[in-house]
Parts: sequence; C-alpha cells; structure tokens
Amino acid sequence: MKNKLRNLLYDSDLNQVKRGLSLLVLHPDIASELLPSPQRNSANWLLGAHNHPATHLTFCQLWWLTHQVSSNSIPANRIKQLRFRGGLLQELPKDIGALCDLEELWLPDHKLEQLPSSMQKLTKLRRLGIQRNQITLIPSWVGKLISLRVLHLQGNPLHSLPTEICQIENLQELDARNCKLSSLPTTMHKLKKLHVLDLRSNLFTAVPSQIAELSKLTTVRLFDNPIDDDQESESNVFLNNDETSFVLTPQNTKNLLPNHRFIKREPRKLPTLNLTGRNYSQLPKGILNHTEIGQLILNKNKLTHLPSWLTKLHKLEVLLVGENQLKTIPEEICKFPNLYHLDLRHNQLQDLPTALVECTKIRYLNLEHNHFTEVPHIVSKMQNLETLCLLGNNISILPPEIFELPNLRTLSLNVKLTHWRMVLRAVRPDITVVP
Repeated sequence: MKNKLRNLLYDSDLNQVKRGLSLLVLHPDIASELLPSPQRNSANWLLGAHNHPATHLTFCQLWWLTHQVSSNSIPANRIKQLRFRGGLLQELPKDIGALCDLEELWLPDHKLEQLPSSMQKLTKLRRLGIQRNQITLIPSWVGKLISLRVLHLQGNPLHSLPTEICQIENLQELDARNCKLSSLPTTMHKLKKLHVLDLRSNLFTAVPSQIAELSKLTTVRLFDNPIDDDQESESNVFLNNDETSFVLTPQNTKNLLPNHRFIKREPRKLPTLNLTGRNYSQLPKGILNHTEIGQLILNKNKLTHLPSWLTKLHKLEVLLVGENQLKTIPEEICKFPNLYHLDLRHNQLQDLPTALVECTKIRYLNLEHNHFTEVPHIVSKMQNLETLCLLGNNISILPPEIFELPNLRTLSLNVKLTHWRMVLRAVRPDITVVP
C-alpha cells in the first residue's frame, strides 16, 4: 500500500494523480515516511512543504486537494473517499464543498472545533465520521446531507443534537457515544430508516421515549448512562440496569415503556440478558425466570464460579464470561446443545472440563489471558471450531491435533511463538494467525 502511494505521489505526471485518486488514506506516520523532497513537482503539495512536520501536514493535504478540484485541475468525480486519521487538524478548508462527489469522509481524532458551511454542498456524502474531535455544535445545515447513511459523532462535547438532523431521511446508523447528551430531538420519528442508535456514555436518566417511534430501529445501546431504575421491582433490576444494547421489532415498539429494556432480538427471536459490570460474586437465581434467553453476557463481574443451574438455560447460544475470577468451569454447565460462542477471556483458568465436548456446535472459543500452559486437550475434539483465541497464556507448544481441525480459520497466538506460526503457514495456509 505504501509503495503504491509513494509511486502515486512521486509521479511527475499530474495526470496520473488525477486518474488514480479515487481513494486517499493518509496517516501522519505514512505521510512522514513518504515526505517528498523539495525538488519534486506540484503534485508533492499533496503531502505539504518539505519543512512541515508530519503532524501539520493534513491541512496542506486538504488545502491542495480542494484547491485542485475547485480549479478543475482534478475532476471532482475522482474523489470518492477521504480519510485523515489522527493529527492536529484544527480546521477544514473553507472550500471543501468543492469535493461535491465525495461519498465518505473520515476525520477522527483531530482538534476540529467546527465544520465549514461549504460542507452542506456534499449532498452525495453517505458516510461521515468526525468522532473524537472538539466540536460543540452540529450546524443546522446537516439536514441538507440528504444521502447520509452513517454518521459518527462520538467523543464530541455536543450536549445536544439539532432538530435538523432528523431531516436526513436516509440515515441508518447514528453513533453519538460520549457526547454529553441528556435528551434527543422530539422529531426523531422522522428518521424512518434508522437501524442503529448508539447512546452509550451519555447523561440520560431514562430511556428516551422517542425510540419507540423509530419503526426500523433494531439496535439501541445505552450502557453507562445514569438511568434511574429505582421504580422497578427488585426482580427486574438485574434485567434492566446498564443494559449494553437491546433490540426492537415493529411488533413491540408500540408497547415499549421507557424503562423496559429486555426485548427479544432479531433475527433469532431469542432474548439477550446483559449483566455486564454488576460486581456480582454470584449470579442471581432470578435468571431462571427467563429460560428462553439465547445470549447471556456476564463480563466484568467478580464471579469465582458458575452455578450448575445454568444448564436450565437450554436454548443458550452465546455465553460471555470475560474479565471475571473463574479458576474452573464445572462439568455440569457444559451441557448446552445450542452453544456456538463461548468467551472465557481474562480469567484464571488452567484447564477446561472434558464435558465441553458435548457442546458440539461451538464455533468460537476465546481463552485469552488465562493461566493455560498448554492447549486444553478437549479443544482438539471441537470439530466445528472456527476461531480459537489463545493470546496471553504461557503456551509454548501447539499440539498437532490443532492443525487437523477441519473448520479452524482464525487462531490468536503469542508473538513469541514464531516457529509455530511458520509451521501453520506451511501446513494450514488457510488459517489466519493473529496478531
């Protein structure tokens, strides 16, 4: 990628830049490595002047690009995507609206405080990411970005969203995490195509009632909001407090109550129970009142064991028990005939029970950051296993049986296992080894 970019930027013929510039992805580290000499031609302005430090190059890059487009030196329809990741960009060129055929614009992790009004001309923009900047106000002209499908605003101190944002009728995904929001515009019901709404880490004290009016909404994320559940009955608190996400369907939105967040998911139509970060040292038996759940999330608690009565959750498909204090897994809880995703990362496990072989459908197994000194023998019998995560364990040898798992496609290993990485490439080139 870097070589191609270097050839593109150093080409003495500006026409080559015009023909090739359909996707431009520049990171300050890459820009620094590709910094041209002052002897090069005008195309080098894409990287800025030679004496500019890499962290200050992005404005020069954007200025040069918008200037070339506005002066018709580069056709606007050649620029479809722009991504400038991480830097000290404090403003955007005033004529950025000249990039009228732009479909994607990603500007995360800069120091932007406002957006120029010429951006309202980017009517073909489908994806816009301005996350983790210093923007305090989304301008009212955002409603003119009629083609926008995805809008990422997370990490900006907005405090509120303009009502005009509800004029973007094609919007399907809105990410407004950590924006200091405490309410939503009253006209949210106009976003008839909105599927995903992420409101995590804000200041909501209740689930916004507007979400009940979004007929296409399938996922809402509200984790880490000061939502008051004091009025709910004790039997329901463990279902409703700090739910990471819940899923709505057209059938249940009309009956949604502001604090009702235990809703069946689509497309499997099995409920999800999320008990993340409750500081539980033992699980409440009230879970047994909901034996139909398909996904149980127990991450970030203080669990030292899992109760045998969990086997009564006979429809369980996904079990996440990461970041707890488990030292063993009891044989009894391995009898989930439909379980296909098991996450046990960041515990204190040294082995797995042999009864786990009864979970014949397991495709994903995460054992990262435990106390394993060897790959558990039972793993070699999981014929349907597709992803195995072993990173962060003191494992020095891979058993040959691992190479024979027919469906294994992804394997995470410690970096120091260089020899085994080479063996895997030779014996099983179809397996992707990470990191």
